[in-house]
Amino acid sequence: MAEQMRWLYLEPYVFFNFNGKSALLFNELNNAYLEYENIEDEVFLYLCEQLSNNENNYCIPIEKKDVTNYFFNEFAKYMTKIHKH
Repeated sequence: MAEQMRWLYLEPYVFFNFNGKSALLFNELNNAYLEYENIEDEVFLYLCEQLSNNENNYCIPIEKKDVTNYFFNEFAKYMTKIHKH
């Protein structure tokens, strides 16, 4: 059986800024935010780079290796808070 594809996406009301080593996400509906500085984890950096690429429309496929990454899991946990209104 083929593995089910998973996606990470940002809602239109979530502002995202990534400058190479730092990331900011801000929910315009509830003012919740996440801020990361001096990101060094390669998987997390890659995810931020892909999310910030305009051609991806703030939506990227997630691979199994990403789901087991500590920084990705922390990011995903807090994204739940960001996406609540």
